[in-house]
Amino acid sequence: MKILLAYIYRVLYKLNRAFWLRPGKSLQKSKLVVVGSFRFGGGGKTPVCLELAKKLLERKKSVAILLHSIAWDEKRLYEKYVPNAKIFSTKNRAKLSLELDGQFDFLLCDDGFEDSRLLPNYTLLLDFGDKANSVRDLFPVGVCRSLKKDHLNVDEVWRCYGNNLDCDFCIEKIIQSKNYFEGNFDFFTSNENRFSIVCGLGDPSRFEKDLKKIGCCIEKKYFFGDHSKKIEKRLKEILKKNENVIISEKDAMRLDDSFAQYKNLFVAKQQTKIQKEVLKKFLSHLEE
Repeated sequence: MKILLAYIYRVLYKLNRAFWLRPGKSLQKSKLVVVGSFRFGGGGKTPVCLELAKKLLERKKSVAILLHSIAWDEKRLYEKYVPNAKIFSTKNRAKLSLELDGQFDFLLCDDGFEDSRLLPNYTLLLDFGDKANSVRDLFPVGVCRSLKKDHLNVDEVWRCYGNNLDCDFCIEKIIQSKNYFEGNFDFFTSNENRFSIVCGLGDPSRFEKDLKKIGCCIEKKYFFGDHSKKIEKRLKEILKKNENVIISEKDAMRLDDSFAQYKNLFVAKQQTKIQKEVLKKFLSHLEE
């Protein structure tokens, strides 16, 4: 059954690109950069875009970040960590990029990898070792949205799995909710390391693996859909059971300051590690 659904998905994908996502116009003044992955979710696009935005801003470049309008939680994350960048939410990145052409030095697309209306100056693929060679690798059988043959104009690939990583992601700190919402990012030093996960990410299993790598014992898992708006209500119910709950920083963006009162709520702060030479080379290409 899943194979059949994957074939149906593939047909719809091709039709969508053929009739609705036809290539548009190139930008004349701003540089358009697309950061993508074959994966449906959990492809590291947001943390990488965050790091790229920081580096470009440090170089005195003006930066706009283009998000899909459904990614309201990611918008808050960008506003928190790159307040000097302009964040735009839209259902049509191609149209918006043309409207913004010349207003910024760089337009960073957090995803948009599948939007063939975009004609980027530079496309970066984050590779997690997904095969992406046949229909069997596509959703719902596999984790991919498209195949390698759909993306012949990728400019650079960063290896994010196995050995010799170009880019790695890890949990840097676990922060008690009160400290997190007050901006005090100290390490959580309690001997307690047993948690329940509440997660609304594209790939919750990757978040779980990252927590286990730093010694966390996961007792229960509450997984929701990516960008889910149900988390806030359900999280309160779970916290009242006195379970020690850990969430991602992206999920924390969905919460208001009232969650600081829960001593059994913790936020996992992620760290993105890009190899210095890889980042230096990438930025030099962008500025050519």
